[in-house]
Amino acid sequence: KKGMQRSIVRAYVLVFILYTLFALAVVGAHGSALPPIATLALGAPFIVLSVITLFTAYFALATALIDTLRFDLQMSRTKAWCITNISSLALFLILTAFHEADFTLIISIGGILSGGLTALLILAILPRAGISISPIVRTLLALLFIGGALAELFTLLK
Repeated sequence: KKGMQRSIVRAYVLVFILYTLFALAVVGAHGSALPPIATLALGAPFIVLSVITLFTAYFALATALIDTLRFDLQMSRTKAWCITNISSLALFLILTAFHEADFTLIISIGGILSGGLTALLILAILPRAGISISPIVRTLLALLFIGGALAELFTLLK
């Protein structure tokens, strides 16, 4: 169990480092000419890769939510599938109809919420994973993540 927690923390740190390097390389290469969806500036292979990544993430999260509804709330498979997929589509259509959302806004909000929550959860499991960080540092990092997420949400929704 302890090895699993340590592996999760290391994997997230590695992903964070790789994502940061990728972002720095793309912004460094394209500067202010970078479009809101950065992969569009990188050509067809990256566009295909990003579509595959989005679908994979959607299917994984949808499957997890369907299973949660089925097993925790004892819903039928069909009802759980409808709630998961139709509610997402309905929310997107409603926001689009009012011209309040576009693809990048929806992805941004989802990323802010899931990224912020993931960061807080990782900070919470660090002691259990055998990684010692001062409680003051963990608290400051948590406040930094919460503040950053809230600031970004307010900026997006202005």
